[in-house]
Amino acid sequence: MLLSRDWPLLGLLFARTSAGSVEVRVATQLAVPPADARAAWLDYAWARGGGLPGTATLLEDGGQSRTLLPVFLKERLVATQAESEIGYSVTDAGPALADVVPGSHSAVVSFSPRRDGTEM
Repeated sequence: MLLSRDWPLLGLLFARTSAGSVEVRVATQLAVPPADARAAWLDYAWARGGGLPGTATLLEDGGQSRTLLPVFLKERLVATQAESEIGYSVTDAGPALADVVPGSHSAVVSFSPRRDGTEM
């Protein structure tokens, strides 16, 4: 199934289901080099929770793991095949989302160089 829509900051490229899994791809253009975009993502989205209202972030293991409060969702950065990517996975969904199986939710954020900056 292919979905497309123009959004001011993000473009949903497609969502696909197969054997109980869902894949969603979102892309946006940034006017900074990939290394700067990666560093900003780690600082804003990972370390500070990405602006989620009412959310605090506790970093552990030198910043490799985090707990999002107040839901106690735990995530961990995971190795990817490319230096231009950051991967992470839910290791414990916390008591409010107890039906989520640890490791069943993961994501990869890519920082691809483009002529005018980065596609994230």
